[in-house]
Amino acid sequence: MGKKIKFSLFILVAMVFLPMAIAAGEEKPKTYHRAFYSGKMLVDKIIEIGLDHKGVKLEAITFSGNEALLIAFNRTPSGVKANVGVALFDEKNQLIAAESDSRATGIRSGKQGNFKIKFKKFVSGFKGVARFHLVFVIVE
Repeated sequence: MGKKIKFSLFILVAMVFLPMAIAAGEEKPKTYHRAFYSGKMLVDKIIEIGLDHKGVKLEAITFSGNEALLIAFNRTPSGVKANVGVALFDEKNQLIAAESDSRATGIRSGKQGNFKIKFKKFVSGFKGVARFHLVFVIVE
């Protein structure tokens, strides 16, 4: 009887702590590599960026309707996960809106990645927006 209780206790402890140990072992600290870009707002026109960040080239951004589309090209030998955020400012340097893509987007090696940022919760168009600030983050 004592052996059954000890064995049951061992199984119970293993069932509780083993999943936690596995989950803790899988989580690695993430490293964020940020790049910043600021520019004058142009609506329905391509804004060339040409910024190289850790082998990922930020090609251009376009603002149309209530969305922004950022195009990036991964020139590294491996895929990357990235996020982008954009803030919009008026002539008086007041923040009008800020938004980011909804989740990290993977860009395979040698491929283009498109990031769509929707501002529909903040603006219906880009009237009154003078400048934008962009943050591009590679997550490792």
